Amino acid sequence: MKSDNSPPALSGDLRPGSEDREVSLHRHPKMNIALILRWFYPQVTGIITQHMRYAPFLASENIYFVVDTLQTPEMEHAPSLVNEIRIFRHSVDLKALAGNSSNLDLELFTRAIRRWEDEGQYPDVIILFSHSRALLPGILWARKRGIPCVFSASNYPEGYGSSLYLRLKHYMASWVMMRFYESVYVYSGLQGKVYEQIGASKAQITVIPFGVDGEQFRAPAHDAEKQALRRRLELPEDCPLVVYLGSVVERKGADLLLKAWETVSKAVPSAVLVFVGPYGNRDTFVDRAERESHHAFLKRFEQELQQLENRESVILTGVVQNPQEYLRAGDLFAFPSRSEGFGGVVLEAMASELPCVLTPYEGFPEVEFGREGSEHVKVGFQPDEIAATIIELLRSPEERSRLGRNARRFVCEELGLDKVARKMANALRRIAAPPRSRKGK
Repeated sequence: MKSDNSPPALSGDLRPGSEDREVSLHRHPKMNIALILRWFYPQVTGIITQHMRYAPFLASENIYFVVDTLQTPEMEHAPSLVNEIRIFRHSVDLKALAGNSSNLDLELFTRAIRRWEDEGQYPDVIILFSHSRALLPGILWARKRGIPCVFSASNYPEGYGSSLYLRLKHYMASWVMMRFYESVYVYSGLQGKVYEQIGASKAQITVIPFGVDGEQFRAPAHDAEKQALRRRLELPEDCPLVVYLGSVVERKGADLLLKAWETVSKAVPSAVLVFVGPYGNRDTFVDRAERESHHAFLKRFEQELQQLENRESVILTGVVQNPQEYLRAGDLFAFPSRSEGFGGVVLEAMASELPCVLTPYEGFPEVEFGREGSEHVKVGFQPDEIAATIIELLRSPEERSRLGRNARRFVCEELGLDKVARKMANALRRIAAPPRSRKGK
């Protein structure tokens, strides 16, 4: 498990002296960047979290996000301005759209276009988070007016890891769509390579990793701070605490961790596992098949939870607004995910000086988490293997400390929030449409 190798350097595009070290952006005019997102604050996803964190820095550079998103019943009194981000919410009849996510994306895009035309104000750049062919009419509308469209790849493409037939089928559809984007934003070099395989060019790909605020995500200054945090969060004070951060869903391997926990709990009876994140039915699952699959998962998860010999050793918090405090209160981070677009919560845990036990999930970045054995530990998907590694680390405070220190150093040096936000600012400036090219109706 131990390695003396120093953490790897990321690609030069994040280092001083690269193309991202431009003259002061304060001299540039104001830019409005349109985000077309099915869900936004107060919903919690990696996409939402990142853009909300970047927004204050970008606003200081005269770049502003403007979001068009869904209006759901629970969002009736949600704010329309958060972190300098203006939010426009649209009521949409999901039944009329037959629960089809592509139809929903097009409907949102269409509503945003109507709003821009009614107001006579057009964005400088449009960022989309889907590359469904259904969006082509909206993209063509933008191209006619000289407004560049960016595809931001939050996940891996449909068909990735599937049969050759499905990969080829998706490639043909994606290749056509990629021709219409000015740029494709990805979280990692590996993700960029995958999107090149389905039609994006090297010139289109821009790697914008998951930036982390090293002040918000940090280790407790001393044991007294950790104990005080645990009391306030109503967590056990004198026990080894293992933290999972993310939605409790099958894709993120919450079931694998729960199965492993039976073994961990027997070996370390005082240990407690806390699942921090949404638990239960999800509004973000639009497609019927997706909802049914998640419902079946929840039923299995709940049955396994109730069958645990030490049920009290597992805590589910549900949605929280202070994930950094749960990480700060923990002793170890476990994230046996099956698939991620990147896995930004891993970097947050690393910045919090937690040793991270990770599975080699689909989408696991090549260098953005540092080196295995130095900044994190990688295990297989078998619950017994996950359990054995967690037990070993819980019994070795020295190894936990070594991994945690290495992890935080790597994140703070390579993936600080301001550094990544500036990279996004520069990328947007480079492709923004000149005002004279944006035409009205």
